[in-house]
Formats: sequence, structure tokens, C-alpha cells
Amino acid sequence: MATQFPTNVVVLPRLTPTTADRNRAAEAFALSLECAAAGDIAGEETALRTALDAVPDDPAANINYGNRMYNSGRFQEALACYNTAVGADAADVLALSNRGNVLEELGFFAEAIADWTAAVTLVPDYGDAHYNLARALSRDGRRREALLHWTGYLALDRTSAWASRARQERKRLLKLEPLQIVSRKIA
Repeated sequence: MATQFPTNVVVLPRLTPTTADRNRAAEAFALSLECAAAGDIAGEETALRTALDAVPDDPAANINYGNRMYNSGRFQEALACYNTAVGADAADVLALSNRGNVLEELGFFAEAIADWTAAVTLVPDYGDAHYNLARALSRDGRRREALLHWTGYLALDRTSAWASRARQERKRLLKLEPLQIVSRKIA
């Protein structure tokens, strides 16, 4: 059954930001980057909030503000920002991947896997999404799929601390299902 709006609710049309709004948002966003580089977290947050007040659906400002909220443990606020960014551009892999991260934090594992899968599908060489997807698939018991993404991640990154972890996980999965995966791939 469809949800119905109460009769006393007025739905206003979405307003298109003016050039002045966009300029104010761009200036505030630039200031947020300067604050972030200087380690001024409060200034960064205030500047991003100003940018979003001017242009609420700006993807970059929503992603950065979402990151600030995520890093502050304010996951619901981060999710709202990433949802807005994905709503503005469904092919934004950074927004999808970051939304996957916050969904995982909130316990929505299937939805997180869906976002990381979408990110990897859109940009096959997006290492962070491969890593997070492999980790989630391993936890979910989907070892064969996880192995493919650990391998995909290692094709992109061979030297970082994350690569070391990916090699360990890949090795562990191969012990659990020795060569069955490889022989099926070759056959």
C-alpha cells in the first residue's frame, strides 16, 4: 500500500540555486579545503555547512561533509550526505563507496555490498571499493566472490599495508577452497 501524504502538507518545488548561491558555495568549499589542510576541523565543518546551505545538493560538498561526519562518528548525518551525493550523480563512485562504508558501520551489510559492487562495476580499477567489497564478502561467507576482489585489489596495489592484508586474506581463502576456484576459472 502506498504511503499517502497528509492533506495539510504542501510539497514545494525544488529551487534551482542562483549564480550567487553557486559562487558562495564555491568560495565556502574552497575555504573548507584550506581549513582541512590546516587541520582546522571546526572551520572545515562550518565552511562545508555554508556551502551546503547555498547549494544543498552539491555532490562534492556533500561527500566532504559526509566524510567529516563519518570521521566524527556521526553516521546518520554522513549517510544523509552520501545519499544526497548519489541522488545528484548515481555514477559517483566515491559517493557510492563512502556510502557503503557508512552503511556497513550502521549494520546494513547487504546495502553496503550493493554500493561497493556498483562502484567496482562503474570503475573496475577503484581499489578501495575492491578492498571493502572483498572484506565484506569474506565476512558474509561468499569466499569465491571475495577471492576475485582480493585479487582485483592486489592487481591495483601491491605495496601498501592494505595490500599486505589483502595478500593474507587471499591466502587464507585459497586454503579454505584450494584450487577449486582457479581450476573452474581455467576450465
